[in-house]
Amino acid sequence: MYPALRDSDNKLIATFWSMEAAEISTYKAGQMSAKELLNMLYKNLLTSPESIRRCRQKLQEESEELRGTVYYQKQNEGKTITKNIKHL
Repeated sequence: MYPALRDSDNKLIATFWSMEAAEISTYKAGQMSAKELLNMLYKNLLTSPESIRRCRQKLQEESEELRGTVYYQKQNEGKTITKNIKHL
Protein backbone atom coordinates (compact mmCIF):
# COMPACT_ATOMS: atom_id res chain seq x y z
CA MET A 1 0.00 0.00 0.00
CA TYR A 2 2.89 2.37 0.81
CA PRO A 3 5.95 1.16 -1.16
CA ALA A 4 8.04 4.11 0.07
CA LEU A 5 7.86 2.70 3.62
CA ARG A 6 9.35 -0.70 2.75
CA ASP A 7 12.99 0.38 3.08
CA SER A 8 12.80 2.80 6.00
CA ASP A 9 11.75 1.73 9.48
CA ASN A 10 11.80 5.37 10.60
CA LYS A 11 9.32 6.38 7.87
CA LEU A 12 7.19 3.31 8.60
CA ILE A 13 7.09 3.99 12.35
CA ALA A 14 6.33 7.70 11.86
CA THR A 15 3.47 6.90 9.48
CA PHE A 16 2.11 4.15 11.74
CA TRP A 17 2.21 6.40 14.81
CA SER A 18 0.60 9.24 12.89
CA MET A 19 -2.32 6.98 11.97
CA GLU A 20 -2.61 5.60 15.51
CA ALA A 21 -2.44 9.04 17.11
CA ALA A 22 -5.15 10.34 14.80
CA GLU A 23 -7.42 7.45 15.85
CA ILE A 24 -6.71 7.88 19.56
CA SER A 25 -6.86 11.65 19.91
CA THR A 26 -8.89 14.56 18.67
CA TYR A 27 -5.84 15.90 16.84
CA LYS A 28 -5.46 15.52 13.10
CA ALA A 29 -2.19 14.23 11.69
CA GLY A 30 0.35 17.04 11.58
CA GLN A 31 -1.38 19.08 14.28
CA MET A 32 -0.04 17.23 17.31
CA SER A 33 3.01 18.56 19.09
CA ALA A 34 6.08 16.40 19.62
CA LYS A 35 5.46 16.58 23.37
CA GLU A 36 1.93 15.26 22.95
CA LEU A 37 3.14 12.45 20.72
CA LEU A 38 5.88 11.50 23.19
CA ASN A 39 3.35 11.57 26.01
CA MET A 40 1.21 9.06 24.10
CA LEU A 41 4.27 6.86 23.62
CA TYR A 42 5.14 7.20 27.32
CA LYS A 43 1.62 6.05 28.26
CA ASN A 44 1.97 3.01 25.95
CA LEU A 45 -0.84 4.27 23.72
CA LEU A 46 1.27 3.76 20.60
CA THR A 47 2.71 0.54 19.24
CA SER A 48 6.35 0.02 20.18
CA PRO A 49 8.82 0.76 17.39
CA GLU A 50 10.41 -2.66 17.88
CA SER A 51 7.04 -4.40 17.31
CA ILE A 52 6.49 -2.41 14.13
CA ARG A 53 10.00 -3.24 12.90
CA ARG A 54 9.63 -6.95 13.70
CA CYS A 55 6.26 -7.17 11.95
CA ARG A 56 7.69 -5.45 8.86
CA GLN A 57 10.64 -7.83 8.88
CA LYS A 58 8.43 -10.93 9.20
CA LEU A 59 6.03 -9.78 6.48
CA GLN A 60 8.90 -9.12 4.09
CA GLU A 61 10.41 -12.50 4.92
CA GLU A 62 7.15 -14.27 4.08
CA SER A 63 5.93 -12.16 1.13
CA GLU A 64 8.34 -11.29 -1.65
CA GLU A 65 5.98 -8.65 -3.07
CA LEU A 66 6.31 -6.63 0.17
CA ARG A 67 10.09 -6.45 0.04
CA GLY A 68 11.75 -3.13 -0.60
CA THR A 69 14.69 -2.42 -2.84
CA VAL A 70 17.29 -2.90 -0.09
CA TYR A 71 15.89 -6.20 1.26
CA TYR A 72 18.45 -8.39 -0.49
CA GLN A 73 21.28 -6.03 0.40
CA LYS A 74 20.33 -6.33 4.08
CA GLN A 75 20.13 -10.12 3.75
CA ASN A 76 23.67 -10.26 2.33
CA GLU A 77 24.98 -7.93 5.04
CA GLY A 78 23.38 -10.15 7.67
CA LYS A 79 25.10 -13.24 6.27
CA THR A 80 28.46 -11.43 6.28
CA ILE A 81 28.01 -10.27 9.87
CA THR A 82 26.99 -13.78 10.97
CA LYS A 83 30.05 -15.25 9.28
CA ASN A 84 32.32 -12.66 10.94
CA ILE A 85 30.81 -13.31 14.38
CA LYS A 86 31.38 -17.06 14.01
CA HIS A 87 35.07 -16.38 13.40
CA LEU A 88 35.48 -14.40 16.63
